[in-house]
This record gives sequence, C-alpha cells and structure tokens, in this order.
Amino acid sequence: EREAPPELITQFLAPGFEPPHYLRNVLKQNGPYDANNEELNTGLKYVQKQLAAEVSEHHDDLMEQVTLLKQMDQKLDGIKNGVGSLQNSLKRLRHTIKEPHD
Repeated sequence: EREAPPELITQFLAPGFEPPHYLRNVLKQNGPYDANNEELNTGLKYVQKQLAAEVSEHHDDLMEQVTLLKQMDQKLDGIKNGVGSLQNSLKRLRHTIKEPHD
C-alpha cells in the first residue's frame, strides 16, 4: 500500500495544474524560507521514494526494455552501415558511368 502524497505533491497532480500560476502564487507569499524549503524537501523525498518503489516493482520489465533497446540499436547500426556502403557504391558507380562520357 502506498502512502498518500503530501499536499504539495497533490497540487502538482491535480487536473488543470498550471506551473506559471503556481509559481506566481509562491512568489507572492512572504512565508518563511525554511518552511517553504522544508515542504519542498518533503515533497522531493516522497517523489524519490515513489520512484524507487516503481523501479523496484517493474525492475524485470524495465530490464527487458533496456535489452530490447540495445538490440534495436545494434540492428539500427547495421542498417546505417548498409546504407553507407550502398551510398559509397552508388558514388563509385556514378563516377564510373560519368567518367567515360566526359
């Protein structure tokens, strides 16, 4: 069971949350810096904890995705090399065809 997010975080998750509006309100407040900083630190700790829980819960899926991405990257490199070879062959062919006609 997950803990409820601090009030600060629920503001960010609310439908229609607009960062510029939020920032204007924060800048208008003249509250103590330490209290605002404490609230932000509490929110940050909550987000870090939830992120760690998500990564832990979905570790196997995430690792599978990383493996698939690496495989796709290797295949893409092979395709890039093939295209480069094809382009070089076309240049040589054009040169060969063009040279006798010049």
